[in-house]
Amino acid sequence: MKDKITCEQFSDRLDDFVSGRSEEKDAASTEAHLASCDLCREMFEMKKVLKAESPSVPDTVETELLEAVMSDVAAARETGRAGRSWTSRYLMPAMVAAIV
Repeated sequence: MKDKITCEQFSDRLDDFVSGRSEEKDAASTEAHLASCDLCREMFEMKKVLKAESPSVPDTVETELLEAVMSDVAAARETGRAGRSWTSRYLMPAMVAAIV
């Protein structure tokens, strides 16, 4: 049986999961959470694009972006509203910043 994880735990494991460095047990519970959480699935997709398309993005920018996303996740959970798509809110500005 897979242990359930929170969005915060998912965020903590995201780098290892995207790069394929997760331990088998962590990967299984991370995949289960990913399948059940739309907000974290968007964050995962954004992270994959950032890794694939913008390998020169400094870690500090990536960290700040993910912190902003997690802040919005917390706010969305409290209010029950997801708000604008994270792709349009964070991914496009991050990609533009990487190009500049």
